[in-house]
Amino acid sequence: MEIILTSIIIFIGLYAIHVFNFSMELLQKVYELKSNFTSYTERMQSIFEKIIYETNISEKYEKELLKDVTKLRENINPNFYENKSEMNNILLKMENYPNVNAIKIRNDFQHQISEIEQAVQKSTESYNFAVKNYNSFILSFPASIFCKVFNRKKEKFISNI
Repeated sequence: MEIILTSIIIFIGLYAIHVFNFSMELLQKVYELKSNFTSYTERMQSIFEKIIYETNISEKYEKELLKDVTKLRENINPNFYENKSEMNNILLKMENYPNVNAIKIRNDFQHQISEIEQAVQKSTESYNFAVKNYNSFILSFPASIFCKVFNRKKEKFISNI
């Protein structure tokens, strides 16, 4: 009888150690994935801040350039160029430069945003999957008994952004 009781106590102790270690492993995975998610969202915020900054700079530059082109058109001597269309071509190139530059900047940012949105989505899915596994484990019987003793609590899911 003593051997059976000792065996049961040893089995329960080993199971408790397993529950502790496995729940800790699952929880560490949850924390790691949450950290990744946080990094991606911070990077996304940084990209949006950069977009705003670049847009403001481009806007100021374009306003000044258009003012300069307008002054140039008002003050230009028509006889300065033998061919008036040559002058118009030069002015058109100057006027179109900000549009070309703005389009390039916009395309670069759209590409960055697309990449980071995909990373955030994957990170969210991975995190939520890890939380589901962790929560399922700590709520399953008989692990739930030991998880209460080890003060394991349910983690929250991240809703899709």
